[in-house]
Amino acid sequence: TLRSQPLAALADEKAFTTLVKLSFGHPRKTLLNAFKGCDFLNRGKDSIVEAMHAAGIDPMRRAQTVSIDEYARLSNMLAAAQCPDV
Repeated sequence: TLRSQPLAALADEKAFTTLVKLSFGHPRKTLLNAFKGCDFLNRGKDSIVEAMHAAGIDPMRRAQTVSIDEYARLSNMLAAAQCPDV
């Protein structure tokens, strides 16, 4: 069944998809390690941690513990920052 409204408002659907794929690519890793291992953001560990804290997400969480709204919030922040890799 298709929804008439998406579960979360997305600034950039590609950024959201990339973020979720990176997260679940290594589901046993913490989010920080999953993103860092893929050179996510091309800005290093400190920038990744800063973006995650700004989105209200603990970098030590695992992919399956993050809600759709949290992924959407983080991807919207990254899209707003115009990250080249997302």
